[in-house]
Amino acid sequence: MLGVVIELHYLNLFLVLASSLVAGIWGLILFFMKKTATIYRPWRILLIVTAADALLQGLFGVTLVLLGQKPGTGTDLYYLHYVYGGIVDLPLTANQLQAVQTAALAINAPGKVAGTTLQATESTYRVYADQRNVYLEDYPNGLSITLQVRYLGGPVPKATEIDLQAAAPAVYDEPQYWDFLDFPASLTINPGQLAISFPVTVKAGSAAQAGFVALTCTANGLPSSGYFTSFRKYAQTDFGIPAGTHITWELMYPNVLRFHYLAFPAMSRYIPLNQPDAVMGAKNPILARTSDAYKGTTLFMPVVRSMSPCQRALLRAYLTGEPWQPPQ
Repeated sequence: MLGVVIELHYLNLFLVLASSLVAGIWGLILFFMKKTATIYRPWRILLIVTAADALLQGLFGVTLVLLGQKPGTGTDLYYLHYVYGGIVDLPLTANQLQAVQTAALAINAPGKVAGTTLQATESTYRVYADQRNVYLEDYPNGLSITLQVRYLGGPVPKATEIDLQAAAPAVYDEPQYWDFLDFPASLTINPGQLAISFPVTVKAGSAAQAGFVALTCTANGLPSSGYFTSFRKYAQTDFGIPAGTHITWELMYPNVLRFHYLAFPAMSRYIPLNQPDAVMGAKNPILARTSDAYKGTTLFMPVVRSMSPCQRALLRAYLTGEPWQPPQ
């Protein structure tokens, strides 16, 4: 019985998806054919069939739950769905409430789920900020990071040291790829204080460096309290091209578009980035989508911001025919 329901629940999923897709496409066709004065009877029947099949899928799911199956981590009995996290509300007595204000809250549960025992302990200190991913080109004069610091969910009861440390976030761990920030090594937050700010600037002489760095902040040296902000820096360069030069394809392509042609092959379905005529033919949309006006939106190209300000300037000089002037 259980095996039959499991198999039906799995196979019926594809029927629900297929009928929904057909009904959706059919509905769009009817809309654009302007056959919307009345509901087209065959389409109406398909909608009813799709709704009934979706209801049947739900009944299969409820039946599996009643037979002891549960959604979970994808192992053992928990094969239905993946669950990544959640919020749990726990009622506390007055004594428990007083206790959690002076000691870390620990949540335990009997038994095991997928071979795992629940044992969650609150971090005594917590450090966090609004800034998570920062592009340094947006802050040419540096920026201020404001940290929120909590002790058991409230203000710190005594002077607390916040340590700051920069490190490579990925495989490019040579200093040239991440060691370009100036910031204080530590901060002290006073009793009752909830937040503290500190400045971050780019080191002098680091204009040619490019890469990523993770700046981690911890309270009282406790790793469990840690929070990091990731910074990205672009290289400032003239590509060895003298100012005032008329930019040709041979000067622009290897420094700008070749990487994007190789890294984003799907882009060539719209604009073959290795073909001068195609790129120049799409001059206006390229100039618009790489301008600062679209920065921070999904219309900005490349949307992953893999093109540096100097690369955008070189591309613009090629497309407009203006003399080359490296950004300062």
